[in-house]
Amino acid sequence: MKIMTNNLRLLSTTLGALVFAATLAVAAPVHAQQAFPTPEAAADALIDGIARHDPDAVRTVLGADYARYIPLDETSAEDRTDFLAAWARGHRVVTTGDKAMVEVGTHGWTMPIPLAKSAAGWRFDTR
Repeated sequence: MKIMTNNLRLLSTTLGALVFAATLAVAAPVHAQQAFPTPEAAADALIDGIARHDPDAVRTVLGADYARYIPLDETSAEDRTDFLAAWARGHRVVTTGDKAMVEVGTHGWTMPIPLAKSAAGWRFDTR
């Protein structure tokens, strides 16, 4: 009886470990938002991801909920080209303390996602 109890414990422990491992394997990967040394570096990384139509790069800059702010799959190639042309014509980062805004183009259009400085560096504040 003691051997059977030990075998059941071993089986139970093994099954529990397998279920836990399987849960980790199928869980959606967490994409941490990257911090940058300057707000300009953060803006450049975002624009690079948009220019390359690279959702992973944009996710790295904006975080896991990036598509809520920049839906790459729903944005036409013409809209992306127009935005990148405006960026090429002019852009600047306006910093006030621990906050920054990105202006794009020559008419002062401001991106609706501010940047915030933390101990880790600069990030787009998507909260």
